[in-house]
Amino acid sequence: MSEFDTLAWFYDRHWGPDYAAVVIRPLRELLLEHLPRDRPLLDACCGTGHATALFAEWGFRTAGFDLSPAMLARARVNAPSARLWAADVRRCGARSGAFGAVVSTYNSLDHLPRGGDALGRALGELGRVLAPGGVLFFDLNTVESAARTWHGSFVVRRAGAECRTDSDFDLATGTGRARLRITRAGKCEEAMITLSVHPLAEVTAALERAGLRRRRVLTAAELGLGALAGRLFVLAERV
Repeated sequence: MSEFDTLAWFYDRHWGPDYAAVVIRPLRELLLEHLPRDRPLLDACCGTGHATALFAEWGFRTAGFDLSPAMLARARVNAPSARLWAADVRRCGARSGAFGAVVSTYNSLDHLPRGGDALGRALGELGRVLAPGGVLFFDLNTVESAARTWHGSFVVRRAGAECRTDSDFDLATGTGRARLRITRAGKCEEAMITLSVHPLAEVTAALERAGLRRRRVLTAAELGLGALAGRLFVLAERV
């Protein structure tokens, strides 16, 4: 069971669609307008599949995977034409060289722990499934963005449901923890989510070990995404 299973229904209704709508413009500018439609695209850590569905609508042969069965069940509804399966990003099970592009959005790689080379294993796996010349696009939090969004308490109320988040970010270790309590119809469920900020130097070194060349790194500000201030968007290429 994934830590995201409890969040799946709330994420599907309120967070997934919002983030997909925001991240689509940089995806168009950095990747999708330059990728031939006959090259298969993989949505790694696809969540509830809102971005996956958009890729398919644009004519890409699209596949995706996620560790959470509950998130994946909703992705199958949102992106019915995509090939979807359950997997860990460090061992996704896809065929080597199968994809012309891999996309991982909503800072999914930040949920990998620091230490033990979890990020390196993930990037190595994503690089493995890319064809030569294929591209990888992903976004990451910085200390700035994580300290702002993963600190304090807030409540989101939407259509008869409530999500209360109590979070704390440790500047010294670059890690955060968030306790979420989601209530609807008098029932409360809890989830604990963790986040790790991976310094760009570590990310670049992990890309190189994975046989990937970093092509561009853009900030949210450079892309005009004020709501995601402090976040980085990385584009790399399979050597």
